[in-house]
Amino acid sequence: MMADFESRDAQLRARLLAIDGSTHGEEQLKCDVVLRTPSLLAPFPFLVSNEWEPIPGWPQGGKGDLVFTDGGGRYAVVEVKWMAPLYSGPSQKKRRNKKRGKVKSQAKIYAMHVLQVCTDALEVRMMTYTNDPQRPGLHDLGALARASTADAV
Repeated sequence: MMADFESRDAQLRARLLAIDGSTHGEEQLKCDVVLRTPSLLAPFPFLVSNEWEPIPGWPQGGKGDLVFTDGGGRYAVVEVKWMAPLYSGPSQKKRRNKKRGKVKSQAKIYAMHVLQVCTDALEVRMMTYTNDPQRPGLHDLGALARASTADAV
C-alpha cells in the first residue's frame, strides 16, 4: 500500500513540476505547495491527487486542487486560489473577499468528498493556499473526521 502512495506521488509530482517556467497564477501556487511539501505539509508527504473532479465527468461540480496523505488514513485537501495582489480599489477588494470565501468553501466541500470516497480516510484536513496580500500562504481550516462505529451506537 505504501509503495502505491510513493509511486502515485512520484508520478503526480513529475507531471506537475514538468511544466516549464512559464507557469503563473494558480499553477505556480500549486507548484510552490508541491515543492515545499516537506516544510508545509510534513505530516502528509504523499501527493495523491492534482486537479481532480469530485464527480468524474461532471465538470460543473468543480475541480479540487491537491490532496495529500500520510498513507495511514489521514488526508489533507489543499485548495489553491490566486488573487490579483497588485491592484487596489473597491472592486479588487470585493473580488479578493469573494475569493477568500470561495476557497474556504471549496476546501470544506472537497474535504467532505474525500472523507466519503476514500474508504481508508479517518481524518481529512481542510487547507487553503493563496497569495492573498493580507494573509499569504497555507492556512489550516480544521479537520473532518469519520465517525467511529462506537459513536454511531
